[in-house]
Amino acid sequence: MSDRIEIKAALTVDDAGAITGIAWPFGTPDRVGDVIEKGAITSPATLPMLFGHDQAQVIGVWDQISETEAGLTVKGRLLVDDVARAREVRAMIHAGAVSGLSIGFVTKTASPRARGRTITALDLHEISVVAVPCHPGAQITSVKTADQAPYPAKDIAPLENDDPNTPANAPQIDTKAFDEIKARLDRIEAKAARPQGVTITGPDQPERKAFTSFLQGGDFDRKA
Repeated sequence: MSDRIEIKAALTVDDAGAITGIAWPFGTPDRVGDVIEKGAITSPATLPMLFGHDQAQVIGVWDQISETEAGLTVKGRLLVDDVARAREVRAMIHAGAVSGLSIGFVTKTASPRARGRTITALDLHEISVVAVPCHPGAQITSVKTADQAPYPAKDIAPLENDDPNTPANAPQIDTKAFDEIKARLDRIEAKAARPQGVTITGPDQPERKAFTSFLQGGDFDRKA
């Protein structure tokens, strides 16, 4: 994987408080050749801030998300007063061990290009703090001090979009964790079907189908 790293995005930090960054620069390809066009991103008003795309490691919240000339600009808060992992991530940012931002999204519309895809529509689901971003320009720009003015669950491997146009050298899914979770769901369903005094409620079929599809990563991109 390291042979595909182009550059480790620089960042500047101060004591924890508010965090600002560029989650994705528009118009230039990432290290697997994908380009996201300006205007392509649909996002809710707030998004979870994860560490390394791990949904078990929620470290904060992004509550300002906007498209600017520089790219997808985000502002948020590390929950350092309430979450121990957020304090650890703050320390890693200060030490230079963590260098960038990475987005998790579902591709809605894309077309092939010479090396990768041009994505013209996507739904944004989360933004992670990562050591090495997929796009060399996706970086943390500041972490403000507490006394400054406010900014102006599962254990699976990172997933990639299963789009047929994804480059051959894109990271592949490690299905071991998915198989373990799927087997666990099967056991829950089997147990729920047994006649017994206590009713065990398992996930219904539509919810299970959606959850299984999410774990398989067929339509989910994590740019890290």
